Amino acid sequence: MTDENTQIVIGSGDNIEMMNMGDLLSVSFDDVEEYRFENRPAGVYEFRVKEDGIGSQETKNGVKAIIFFNLEVINCEALVDKQLDPASQIGEFHRETVFITDPVKDFGRAKALITDASLEVTAGQPVPAQLLELTDQTFRGAIKHTKDQEDKTKVYANLNPQTLKALNTATAATTAA
Repeated sequence: MTDENTQIVIGSGDNIEMMNMGDLLSVSFDDVEEYRFENRPAGVYEFRVKEDGIGSQETKNGVKAIIFFNLEVINCEALVDKQLDPASQIGEFHRETVFITDPVKDFGRAKALITDASLEVTAGQPVPAQLLELTDQTFRGAIKHTKDQEDKTKVYANLNPQTLKALNTATAATTAA
């Protein structure tokens, strides 16, 4: 067991803070709300980049390097499931992740997403600096669902690259207001 005085890091991105392990160990389930991960429903969305960068993620095959894009839904035009209300998606989040197994190809996949969504970065900078420039930029794209190749009960929600395009900034400002 970890010593109660051990300092741990809580959060990610710009929201990182140090916490004493003893404080974490004193939390009761009575004091927290239930949180369940849900895939974003398949449909057509307008997104704002809230946070992105290079990080790591635990997988069934160990820790993998990733490029991630945390996206806020600023508008939902349509959902595949007609029983869902598109307005209920506004303010929700989607995380698009590119796993880095082949740096050349996978950085290229991230670049393709940025290019297809018509997001703007300054040429000649390293990737982490370019990723920081994406914050608050907006684009339109569809979420599609795909099943895990090994476990068909697992469903992933991902951006459909063929649907990405620039979002008129006047529309984004109107929608966000």
